[in-house]
Parts: sequence; structure tokens; C-alpha cells
Amino acid sequence: MTAVLAVCAVGALGASPAVAEETDASASVPCADAAPTIEEAGALAGACGTDVVVSGLTDPWSKTTVLADGLVQWSTTVEAERSLTADGQWVPVDTSFRAPQDGRIGLAAPAVAMSFSDGTPGQPLAVAAKDGHELTYDMPFDLPAPVVDADAGQLTYAGVLDGVDLIVTVASDGSGFSEVLRVESAEALAQPGLADLVIPVDLSEGLSWDQGANGDLDAVDESGDVVFTAPAPTAWDSSADTLPSATAPVQGLSPALAPLSAPLAAEMLADEGIVGADPSDLGELEPADRDAAPVDGDTVAPLEVTIGGDGEDLALGIDEGLVDDAVFPLYIDPSVSGSVTGRAYVQSGWPTTAHWNDVTNYGVGRCDPNLGCSGVNIYRSYFQFSAAGLNAAQSADIQSATLTLYGQHSYSCTATPVNIWHTGGISSGTTWNAQPSHISVQASASLAHKAACSNARDVSFSVLGAAQYSADANSDQITLGVFAADEGTITGWKRYENPRLSVTWNRLPNAPSAYSMTSPSGKACGTSASPALINDSTPSFSWTVSDPDGGKVIRNFDLINPAGTNVNNLAEDTQGNTFTHTVPAGVLVTNTKYNWKVGGRDVAARAAGVYGPMASCWFTYDGTAPANPSVTSAKFSQTLVVPMPAAADRTFTVTDTATDVAGYKFVFDADDPSGKTASAADANQDLKITLPSTITSGSHRLVVMAVDKAGNVSGKTTFRFAIAAPPVAAYWTMDAAAATIPDWSPSAPDRAGETPMKDTTVQNLVFAASPARTTGVYQSWGLAGTTDQALNLVAGAASGVAKDSNGFVAPVIERPGDGFTVTAWVKPSTLTPATDGVVVSLDGTKTSAFTLGLVKGGTGCATVCWAFTKTTADTDAAATGVTRAVSPIPVTNTWVLIAARYTPATSTMEIVVCDPNSTDRTCRPEQLADSIKPTTGVPVPTWASYGAMRVGQGIVKNSAGAYVPGNGFVGAVDDVRVYKAPVKDEQIIRIAQLSDQGA
Repeated sequence: MTAVLAVCAVGALGASPAVAEETDASASVPCADAAPTIEEAGALAGACGTDVVVSGLTDPWSKTTVLADGLVQWSTTVEAERSLTADGQWVPVDTSFRAPQDGRIGLAAPAVAMSFSDGTPGQPLAVAAKDGHELTYDMPFDLPAPVVDADAGQLTYAGVLDGVDLIVTVASDGSGFSEVLRVESAEALAQPGLADLVIPVDLSEGLSWDQGANGDLDAVDESGDVVFTAPAPTAWDSSADTLPSATAPVQGLSPALAPLSAPLAAEMLADEGIVGADPSDLGELEPADRDAAPVDGDTVAPLEVTIGGDGEDLALGIDEGLVDDAVFPLYIDPSVSGSVTGRAYVQSGWPTTAHWNDVTNYGVGRCDPNLGCSGVNIYRSYFQFSAAGLNAAQSADIQSATLTLYGQHSYSCTATPVNIWHTGGISSGTTWNAQPSHISVQASASLAHKAACSNARDVSFSVLGAAQYSADANSDQITLGVFAADEGTITGWKRYENPRLSVTWNRLPNAPSAYSMTSPSGKACGTSASPALINDSTPSFSWTVSDPDGGKVIRNFDLINPAGTNVNNLAEDTQGNTFTHTVPAGVLVTNTKYNWKVGGRDVAARAAGVYGPMASCWFTYDGTAPANPSVTSAKFSQTLVVPMPAAADRTFTVTDTATDVAGYKFVFDADDPSGKTASAADANQDLKITLPSTITSGSHRLVVMAVDKAGNVSGKTTFRFAIAAPPVAAYWTMDAAAATIPDWSPSAPDRAGETPMKDTTVQNLVFAASPARTTGVYQSWGLAGTTDQALNLVAGAASGVAKDSNGFVAPVIERPGDGFTVTAWVKPSTLTPATDGVVVSLDGTKTSAFTLGLVKGGTGCATVCWAFTKTTADTDAAATGVTRAVSPIPVTNTWVLIAARYTPATSTMEIVVCDPNSTDRTCRPEQLADSIKPTTGVPVPTWASYGAMRVGQGIVKNSAGAYVPGNGFVGAVDDVRVYKAPVKDEQIIRIAQLSDQGA
């Protein structure tokens, strides 16, 4: 016959309570008796001088406390001690039943939230909740209102089937429950309602069953973590009731035989010389509760567990051998434990019987028939504690570990030895024949503790080795066994309660973080092979050292020279977490390598002189500056004024004799080169410096300083040089009364210092016919000795084109994108021209690359203005796609100097108009500055034009669609100059002041 029933599991629940704060008058921070993390608790404990509980590491079984001296204490029990309330407060476990509400019977303060049916139809038998998950356990038959036994912590649902009662027993620590079907007879067991019994189970989303090899069941979450647990279920009968009194067991005494041992108890007490004592002082006369667990002598058999097709419902199959020979009542129990810990005892007299989490009083030693046991029976007790609280510690961190037991009874008042063993893990399958491995003896002590002798008490044992072993192995649990040292005599018999484990540790400070050399800054953590190089004889350092237990640390700084001597060890005088240190003057020796180390030691150090890990870096101190560098140039001279070289030749070479030069600081036309540093270009520490494109003609200087790898800076080396003003590429004085006006630029320098280009082609200005002449600007202002003439252009007059000496058009400015300057003296004949009036232009095919002259309106011009215009491309559309610089100087019918200057280095177009005062015939510099109207910040259109330089007109598209010269200037034009570079203001001023005439 097979009976079937379900298994459920209940596990532990942990959470963080609220922290009640108070202000410690002696501390500068708000003090409290709890903090969320170990780091915060450590900081409070150190500041306030009090023990602080780590609320985030508290659960019903264990808690972690940072002690006032900086040590950390982790305390745990095998039985839950506390319960978390809805408002986040921890209170003692209370398994009292609450009054029924909404069909459920709850508990006052359980370790794990659970409730049970009050008999209301539709309510499942049990519901347990933990970590956001829920397990619901029901029965496939109606449940009546239960009989509540508050003292036993039991709910009895009588008559759920004929001859069958269902008994729910809540664990004494509120961590779980058992549900037992008590079957009164073979007939009751055989009824159809009990055979083929499948128990409905509902697991909340994310949970699933995981079944062990011995029948254990775990409800695990999606991460594989166990949320609810259940040991392998069992069934037992009532065989112990049939044993003779001489063999009646003690550990779980059958209720039918308990009175038979009372005479033995009185006799034993009399042997001790104790008269009139209560026989219960023996400690082993309390009957067991067979409704919750088997008693010694009962026949026990495992149940076969089957998980239903839905993955949740469970069924159990009963061993037929047990059923055939059973002494009724028979008990069918999917035994349940919600504890994260475990406890078991084994008996030599019942070598295959397991006792897992079913008692709270634990026997140790030999028991024989004189004590009411069935024959010779040796007891051993095992306690398994969760070791999760030790995962953060290593063996060397642990200072002490203590197992504490309440010694409730001993055979007599005479002390006998007991041993504490570190063992392997235990489970619901642990029996005398299946004991865990015995790893090592942790402690031995001769003890007697007996109520009749007035010395029942807590007794403690050091289990330091077991704790250290578990910490290094990162074990999930620590298991300890309690055995009589001499199991061959009943004088070693003892009983214990309330096992507790306390471990104290202190972890070394963490490795330093954010460590660096702060002065000089920017230095990496060098290695011995590649140390950082510094030139500061008093370097400063900063580092942070945290304590994993939240406390302060003592700073540590070492400075080791090549001989291995610590030349700057600090006194242990500073506590904190962030530290700084500056090496005193006179410690460092130049050109010497040092190893600097930073770290800290915990204030609550495990031993004097033991420090946490240190960060190690290296530097070499070099206090010697390099020699001044030398500066040379192949094209620039310190004694001669030279023309601007080609772009590729505008360089300077810097060298230094020092072998550790890393680079150079340099600056043009200033005294402080600290703003710009360049690395040495090659292995010889040489550097090529290119002249900036913004530097043009005039006097200049290059200041250079060498910088070695340690940051030492040499003295200054100054290279002074001068660049001649850009020579004139074409210069037409307009004095020749002919169709061809010669280019004056190839002749000798003029009195203002203009130097002709040596390699230029003569650029004559050629008209179709000799243009009309008028008095030029120099003669009109009466300069002595001048016979100056100017062009007198009228409406419709032809323009002149620049040609070489062979009569071919040759561009004066081949690449306008490289920069240029054009100047011309002009005097308009009319202030209301019919069209734009182009004075100078550069031909394209369909438009002019640029024009300089008058414009009629348009962007920046209300009526008639002087303007410098560049087109975007040589296309029809380019006639309107232009960039323009417009002068604010009003247009008058007097002589003015106009200039167009394009500077590609700054993408700047400028129109210069200077109207010399007629009284002193001078153009003052401030007038020049006021006249400049730059256009900057936008791309300047540039395209290569190989057309002719034209005076008097630009290229336009006529009404017939042809591209012809047009938009002629009406008025006088004199002294036109073209430069292939942007010239300086001073050069324009000389022309404007009439001091730079060619004839």
C-alpha cells in the first residue's frame, strides 16, 4: 500500500531595522546604536566610542556588531532569536498564535512570516513568505477549524479523513513548521482518500523545486539561491510503546513509558547526596512529542518524493515494509525546517535513525538502561551555523571564535571532560552510521553543570581553528560536534541547550586608493625600471586608506633609498583615512632613485607593527638644470636683414649638450617661453621650430629654454632676427606718357627702402592706346622736384593689363590664396557713378578673382563705398557669390590711398582707405587704424587665377552674354603697387605719407 502526501519548505527572512539615533555629547557626529553598513557602523563606533550593530547584516539568526575598540563581532545561533516587524524593528521571536483574521491564523513574531487556515472554506493550509517570494501549501480535502494548543504550538485539524488527523507544529523559533498526518489504523491508511494523495503546492513566480539525491527539497529562485528548504520527509510508527521499561529510551521518551524512569531518577539523585530534589533534575525525563517527531524506539522510514507534472505539486510514497509491520498510530510527515542553520544528534543504539532540527535539548555521552535507555546508547550532538557572516574575513583576520552552550545537566556534580570537534557538514540524513567527517578537536574541558548542584550555566569553548578554516575555505557553514571525551562510561553524560557561536575579527586596512605625488603634479607611479623623474627636493604625496570594517587607520609612509634605508619613516601619530605628507628639505640626494610606499595600519591592529597592503612607486630626484640650448637657422640671421624664405625653409634648429633633455620651452617675440613646450624631435634632443605664419616682416626674437626629463629648466637663449618687408611684385608710377607704362619694381630700391624682387618677370602695364594723363598725387601736393603724373580714366575708357617684356600676359599674383596686398592712389571724378568702379582687379574667365575700388550699394554700403571684394569661383554665379570688406571712410573727390590686404593665416580681408590731411599732407597712423574694415571669422573664397592683373576695370558679363572688361573706374589713378604677401601697417603708412614714391 502506498500513501501519498506533499512537502513544503520554509526558510529564513532577514531585513534591516530602522536606526534610532541619539546624539553623543562627547562626539562631533550623531551617534546611534545601529547603522546600515559595516563601514558606517565602524565610523560611528570609532567616533562615539560605543558598539554599533550593522543593521544591514542582521537576520533572525545572526547579527554583526562593530565594537568600540574597532573589532567586529559576528554572533549567530542555531535557533532564531529575533523577528522583523512591519515597521522595520527587530523584536524577540514570539510564536504565539494570533486571533484568526480573514480566514488565517498568524503568529505574533515569527522568524519567517507564515499563516495557517482557520477552517474557512477555500483557505490553504499554510502560506510562507520570504524575500519577496511565497510558498502556498494545501491539502486535497476540507479542513475543519483547528484545535489550538498554545503551549505546544500546535494546530490540530481533527478528522480530515476517517481515522486521520492533521497536526501542524510551529518550530519553537518560528522558522518553520511541520505538518503530520496521524493515521490511527491500517484501515484508515487503506482508505481511498489517503492513498494516491497529491498535495497542491503553489510557488510564486521565479521559484522552482530542486530535489537532492537523498530526497531533500529546496525551493530556489532564478539565481539558484535557496529561499525555502525541506529535509527528506519520513514516516514513523509507535513501536517505542511496545519496548520493556528497562530499554525505554531517554532522548525521546515514549509517553507510555516515561513514569517508569522516575524511580531511577530518585536513586541517581540519592547517589549524589541530594535528598528531596525533583527527579526532573536528571534532565532526561521530559516526554517527546510524537505528533511532531519520532521518539526513540519508533520505526522510521524515508518517504519517496515525487514532483508533479506542473512542477509544483508534490507526492510521497510510504515504504511498504513500514506499513506491513507498523504499530499504529502511524505518522506521515514531510518534515519542514525554515532555518538557515541545522542541528542533529545521533545515537549508537538507533544507528539509522535521523534526528534533524527536532529537539532543543541535546544529549552528549553514554546512556544505558540504568538511565532508562534501551541498552547501551551513545549520544553525539552536532550544530551547523551559517557562515555567511564570515565570508568577508580571512583566517588571519579572526581574533577569536567561541562556542557557547547552556550546560543544563550532567551525570553528577563531578566534572568530566567534553570535547568540541570541528566536523564536516550535517543534513537531514545524518545518523550514527552516516556521521560527518571529524576534522579536528577544537577544545576540551572538564565540566559539571547540574541544577541540583547549583551550577547549571553557560559554558564556552574556543573554536578559533574552525572559524579560520571556514573563512579561508569561504564555507557556507561551520559545523561543530559536542562529544563526551570518554564514551565508555555514563559519568560523562551531559545535556546542553541554546548553542551560540561568536566570532571576532579585525580586517587589515584596504590597499591605498587615489595615491599620487601631488607636488610636482602629473607624475605617474613609476617602477623601479622606469621611475618618475622629479626636480622638487621636497615632493608631496596624498593617499587614501579605507578600513573594510569602517574604522580609521594610522598613516604609513616609507621612503627607501638604494641602500634599502628608510630615510623618511613617519611616526604613527595621525589617524584618519586621507593623508598627505611632504618630504622635508635635505632628505633627497640629487640623481638618486627612491621607492616611496604608502598605506596604513588599523587602529585596532591584530598585532603591533602589522600593516595593511602598501602601494609602491619609484622616482628619481634630479636637481641639476640642463645647459642653455643653442639655436641656429639656415635662412634666418642674427646679423642681417633677410627676405622671407620659402615656407619650407622658415625653421630654426634647437640643440642641447645635456643627455636627458626631454623638450624645450619657446616663444616668439616675448620673454617668457613657459606657455609652450615641445618634445625633443630625435634621439639627439634636437628640435625643429617653424616660424608661425602670423609673423611677417620686421624685427623678431625666438626665446628658448631646455627642459630635462625631471622638469629642470635651463636659462634662456635668445635668437634675434629681422625679416625684410615684402618686395614689390609690380609697381606702376603712371608717369610714362605712353600706351605701355613700365614696371618700376626691377629698378634700384626707392628712398623708402623698397627692394625689387630678384627673380620676378617685368610686369608692364599695357593699354591699347596711351591713356589720358593728369597731375599725379605727388605733384598735386607740391612735393619739390616731382613731375608726377596719373592716369585720367573717363567713362568707357579701356583698362590696362599687366604683361611681361615679350608682350605676354603673365599673372602678377599666381596664387591669390597665399595672401597679397594691392595699393593705389585714387581720386574719383564723380560721386554718383553709373556702375561699380574697379581700380585694380585680377582676371578670371567669367569674373574677377578680386576687385578693389568703388561699389554702388550692397552689403555694408548704403550708397557709394570703397570696397575689397573676392569671388567664390570663376563662374557666372560668382558674380553675386562674394565676400566683401567695406570701408567706413566716406567717398570724396580728393586723393585717397586705398589698399586691399588678404591674410590667409587669419582668414582676414581688409580694405584700407587713408585720406591725408590737405594741410600737412600726412596720413597719421590712427587714421590708418580707423580706416581698416576687416572681414574675419568666415572662410575667404580663394581660387587659382592665372589671368592678368588689370587696372581700371574688372571682368563682367555684358548684355550679349560675353565676358568682357567693364565697371570701369572714373577718375585719376596713380602709384599702383602689388605685393605677393600681406604687408604690415607701417609699410602702408609710409606710402600714405607720400614718403615712398618712386619718381
